[in-house]
Amino acid sequence: MAQTVDTLIVSALESIAPVWNSVKEQNNDNTEETGTYFVFNYSSFGADYADDDPNAERYLVQVHLYAPLASSTSGIIKQAKKALHDAGCLWPETQNASDNAGRHIVLETEYVSGVDL
Repeated sequence: MAQTVDTLIVSALESIAPVWNSVKEQNNDNTEETGTYFVFNYSSFGADYADDDPNAERYLVQVHLYAPLASSTSGIIKQAKKALHDAGCLWPETQNASDNAGRHIVLETEYVSGVDL
């Protein structure tokens, strides 16, 4: 069975920091969390068409790194880029979306998998 894009991203990043798909799970005791973690989302569409059928699925992936404002994220960003690339994604681009609440780095990448029709 082929690996899903969800498991590919989680497998690539889970050794670096906790990973959630789309929405971060709430802490059970409702206390404020200030740790470092990833949240990812993606969209997909058919690619490499032949006879009106796609031969590939192209995923546009965003991985959001959240960390405390006082932390240095350069090492984690480097690790995450390499891990995603080693997992088969294109080398990620980064955007800094940090604000006074904390660090927020967006890694944007693409992943392509075959389509089994």
